[in-house]
Amino acid sequence: MNARSRRRPKEREHIQVKLSDHKGKPALSLNPAFDEKLLGQLGRNGTAALRLEDEDGSSAFGSDKEFFVDLRNFKEGIFVFVNRQYIMTYPHKVDASTGYAGIVIEKDVVVHAFEVCVHQR
Repeated sequence: MNARSRRRPKEREHIQVKLSDHKGKPALSLNPAFDEKLLGQLGRNGTAALRLEDEDGSSAFGSDKEFFVDLRNFKEGIFVFVNRQYIMTYPHKVDASTGYAGIVIEKDVVVHAFEVCVHQR
């Protein structure tokens, strides 16, 4: 996903990227907060927060800043990349090959491009 954050002065800026299963239940939810340099990860077994900063110390997600989010489905889990940098592996909560059915991207973001690649490994 190639996106740019939208400016909303004096409000907490963040986005949500949610993968759902076939019943519409969340299987993965990523919640980057632009102002706090954090990536909040919410799953069925709890939450975690990772600090995300570029090499210069600025937030990887900033106001009116373009960024890339790449979610890759491997048998070990969902690999999360931000701006082409590996961030974490999220363990599967559903079957890796057939359990994911939908994606929602919302909040303070304008999506420029979205791509789904499917191939056999």
